[in-house]
Amino acid sequence: MHIVRRFQFVHARVSMSVAVLDNSNLHVFVKGSFERIKDISRPESLPADYDKVCTDLAREGCYVLAIAHKRVDIPVGQLQEQTQDEFESGCDFVGLLVFKNMLKPDTDAAIAELKAGSTRTVMITGDTALTGVFIARKSGLMSPDSRVILGECSSPGEAVSWTDVDTREPVTDLTAALSELGSDGFPTTELAVGGTAFQHLCSTGEIDPLLLNIRVFARMRPMDKVECVQLHMRHAVTAMCGDGGNDCGALRAAHVGIALSDAEASIVSPFSSSDRSVNSCVELLRESRAGLATSFANFAALICYGQVMSGMLKMASFYFGISLTENLWMLIDGGIATGLALTISLSGPAKRLARFRPTARILGPQMLAAVGGTVLINWLFSTMAYVWLFDQDWFRCNEHSSAEVDLTKWWLLGDNYEASIISFISTFQFINNGFLFNYGYLHRAA
Repeated sequence: MHIVRRFQFVHARVSMSVAVLDNSNLHVFVKGSFERIKDISRPESLPADYDKVCTDLAREGCYVLAIAHKRVDIPVGQLQEQTQDEFESGCDFVGLLVFKNMLKPDTDAAIAELKAGSTRTVMITGDTALTGVFIARKSGLMSPDSRVILGECSSPGEAVSWTDVDTREPVTDLTAALSELGSDGFPTTELAVGGTAFQHLCSTGEIDPLLLNIRVFARMRPMDKVECVQLHMRHAVTAMCGDGGNDCGALRAAHVGIALSDAEASIVSPFSSSDRSVNSCVELLRESRAGLATSFANFAALICYGQVMSGMLKMASFYFGISLTENLWMLIDGGIATGLALTISLSGPAKRLARFRPTARILGPQMLAAVGGTVLINWLFSTMAYVWLFDQDWFRCNEHSSAEVDLTKWWLLGDNYEASIISFISTFQFINNGFLFNYGYLHRAA
């Protein structure tokens, strides 16, 4: 036997086919989704319970493929001129190929951590919706007790019909079903849609109010995945992870793309992981939140550093006519400032995702309160120190003139009580500011 002609797998057709020559006999074999094989097979070759068997297997989380065959009695040259539709039409159903979808050991724990970190997780798959629902329940994307309503239609021009996945009863009032809330205040009903239903909802604009209720997007083609990611990007920062060539478009379109593969998906994706597990998403989210929190901590620490340096220290120097000593300037600029930047930047991520993400607003209330509050406390502390100094009976202020000091010996301006007070206070506040903004427990390692 040798191959005469081959049509590679096409996502839009969800099938592939090959013609082989066995001695003088020409055979065509077609492999694809069970829906596609049903469409191209002769009705009399299909078992009466074909749909029921296939859907029952999908409900059990199986990946179901079907195979069809036909024998052709035409010259090889004429076969080469046929279109794929002609090539695959009129086949006889042969049988099913059933693969069991097995979750990786860490999948459910990774999904649980993502959800605990206030991350909405959805599934975009090329498998059937029933298989997607089974895997979603098993992995924790959906609660096992949640009601799941499946939306399907045979063509994008037809209306979507909604069916309860468990009872198989039609649902006429979708709004009422989605308004049912559990004890936690969240809806108890999840939605799943097939690829054709998704296209219909997008074309009519009905997808917008339903998008954040849909947990499983099934039978999605590569362009459908891109459109689905773009729809989610309107609402929030969106990450996409995938391991196949059909995920490349969505990986590139998302705010963050994570390729769980070394193949073509890793070329277009900003991030790739050798650990082909959803846990890579958790790791990336931990690192990115820590990076954002560290950047803001550095910013806040440097603002407070400048406030102590240019605010209190310089104002005290000008008012009292004093200066810090030479060694203290070297300690502040060479040791404290450098150590401050290094220790904050080298802080690692927290061990687990926090319940909420760090702020992304550099002038938001959280940053203004943190920096403003620290500055206020620093000024109060410095003011109280000078009030305490001025209350001492032995203290005499302005009993020396800085104009009379030899400028080549400027460090002598630090030989007084005022300079000593500001030296201790400013040095402590430089270090204390670093401790305050370096300490982390939500997004960075404590």
